[in-house]
Amino acid sequence: MQRSFPLACLLLGSSLACLGPKLKADFESDLRGWVGRPITAFIQAKGKPVQSAPRPEGGRTYTFETWNTYTTLSHGANADGTLSGGMTLSSPLLCRLSLEVDAAGTILSTRYEGNNCW
Repeated sequence: MQRSFPLACLLLGSSLACLGPKLKADFESDLRGWVGRPITAFIQAKGKPVQSAPRPEGGRTYTFETWNTYTTLSHGANADGTLSGGMTLSSPLLCRLSLEVDAAGTILSTRYEGNNCW
């Protein structure tokens, strides 16, 4: 039984790691699907932008951001298997979307950056 636990963790970890590319592909496909659609529809579906700036060639660039914090509690293990000590680790999670929109309000292109977009 003790040997199956690490194997189960390994299988679970590797299966979760395999989801990353699919989640990213789905996110990118969804984002591309907004090109050619009205910015008002995007705002209605996703929420208000944090910034809107005019583009030199006309239209606007809209910026949307989501911020979160990932926090975990890490423990050490004693020789007898009991937990000891502990450390809280936190890291910021950000996703920033930029949508370029023409003067008519149609989304022309999308960009994203961050470590928490999908």
